[in-house]
Amino acid sequence: MSARRPTKEVGAEQGLGVMSKLPHCALVRSYVLNNLENGSARVADLVQSGRAEFGFSYGELEAAAKHFAVITQVRKGQIFWTRPANLFAIWWGKSKARSRCWG
Repeated sequence: MSARRPTKEVGAEQGLGVMSKLPHCALVRSYVLNNLENGSARVADLVQSGRAEFGFSYGELEAAAKHFAVITQVRKGQIFWTRPANLFAIWWGKSKARSRCWG
């Protein structure tokens, strides 16, 4: 007997698995951190790809950036975000407020 394959495509929400069980703000924060992992990122690019891929709004991304106290720089008229050097301390201090993501 051969293994059966699903007949319908798995949607974005279903494809996230464990990630779909996280609060929405945790997903937004993870997105911001992942994009700043290797250095600075242009804010316009983060907003455009975050909106297209996941439906994140500018306000949600900005709130995540404020949560992590990202460093904002203007280079040749473009705005960039860089994560702070001591990110672990920020995450640890906020861990007790996980149920109130935006609070």
